[in-house]
Amino acid sequence: MSDVVFILGAGASKACGIPLMSEFLQVSYDLLKDNRVQDVSSEFEAVFDGIWSLESVYSRSSLDLDNIESVFNAFEVARMLDAIPGYSGHDVDKLIMSLKCLISRTIEKTLKMPMVSESGFVDPHHELAKVISEIQDRHRTTAVITFNYDPLVEHALSNLGLVPEYFLEPHKPPEDPLDLDETPVRDPLHVPVLKLHGSLTWGQCRGCGKIVPSTSWTIHNGTFTPPPWFQHKCGGMVEIPYIVPPTIYKTQYYAVLSSVWAQAAKVLSEAESVCIIGYSLPAIDTFFPYLFALSTIQIRMLRRIMFINPDEAAAERFKRLLGPRSERKFVRYGYPFEYKDTFSNIRYLLLPKEETKDLRL
Repeated sequence: MSDVVFILGAGASKACGIPLMSEFLQVSYDLLKDNRVQDVSSEFEAVFDGIWSLESVYSRSSLDLDNIESVFNAFEVARMLDAIPGYSGHDVDKLIMSLKCLISRTIEKTLKMPMVSESGFVDPHHELAKVISEIQDRHRTTAVITFNYDPLVEHALSNLGLVPEYFLEPHKPPEDPLDLDETPVRDPLHVPVLKLHGSLTWGQCRGCGKIVPSTSWTIHNGTFTPPPWFQHKCGGMVEIPYIVPPTIYKTQYYAVLSSVWAQAAKVLSEAESVCIIGYSLPAIDTFFPYLFALSTIQIRMLRRIMFINPDEAAAERFKRLLGPRSERKFVRYGYPFEYKDTFSNIRYLLLPKEETKDLRL
């Protein structure tokens, strides 16, 4: 069981320099023009050539080709429909690989740890990890569901001695469900970190096809160094990164990520509190509304849904997912994630009142 589930969107990483989805392609283009990605400039150029080719196809539609999520989705659909003029199926496959390179390198170049100051700003992932640690110290459980490719949350958890658990492999049930000795007990130092769209630090083995996390990445002095490809125990090479588009067309990814998505559904179905941070519920992501709705319908005692996002329209979109009973538990905070007041509110609501001192809404 997970008493508290945190859901992180792109806004949760904004304070660390990573652009929002609507800004991502412009930032990538600026990196290319400023010669900051010279070793992969051909990959960046291939992506922008592909986008310009799409403009003629979608000139009569409302597809947002300035948004990285829309472009990722368009390339994936084009692979199925052979819908980009002048591109073969093999060409579109290479285009998608170039897009993944662009995403990875843009995050690598822009990620920086925020400056902590007395003006009200904090390192948000470190503060979140502290809240998670405090909750688990009180014999309650937590889980993190994230749409972000970056490893910021697991980096912060590891720095506090907590162990991110990805659930890339299905957990086997006990042979005898009545045997209490075989019932799995959550290690208080382990925190499920369920990355629904993959990660820059995961790769897919070309031999066995499994998704494998790497441990050879670093964030040092605010700089992210991604892991290299490496050899899996089966002998195959693990191709980094492994990332998934934000679309309902995820069937080709189901076989390898189904255990992650299943665990996300499980922790949501057991949650007493859900805290959504920096997630705007974009229209392009038609998968998560189903996951959330079908999972939370099983919750017997939902105490609260905290929505932390300065975007009021995003809050209204999320409220439309909720039934009347859940909507009454919905509380929105308009503070950005990196504000100290955000974490005062989180602690005030999620930690027992008698153990929370001098905190006010």
